[in-house]
Amino acid sequence: MKAPPPVEFVLAALRALEMTGEALQRMARGSFSRLILKPMALMGQEWQNPIGPDGWSEAAEAWITPQGLGARISWAMEVPGRLVRPMPDPVDFANRALGPAADARLLWAAARAEATREGVGLVLASPAFNRR
Repeated sequence: MKAPPPVEFVLAALRALEMTGEALQRMARGSFSRLILKPMALMGQEWQNPIGPDGWSEAAEAWITPQGLGARISWAMEVPGRLVRPMPDPVDFANRALGPAADARLLWAAARAEATREGVGLVLASPAFNRR
């Protein structure tokens, strides 16, 4: 499995949540840093600061570390609810964001989440969403 780097994961999530560039530009600098940039750094990719002279790694092992995966899951479960209101229906969101990659197990879990934001978070944290 090839996993997207944090910046690609966050951008894909923002697109799936239908966040526009204009909405991101309207965010206060502190909110943008707290909700977007700092979490990407915790996932292992500090914005505009590549680790080496040849840029960021393409290997999944660079992004799917215990710390990086924990930060990715935390972001998926916590941040979308702060960015989007009202939150989309989790099953509709899964179908829209993943199309045929939204398998029956994911749709089952998303439909049975205790809260809408948790269902959306499950979709964003799922292996299907985290494949490149």
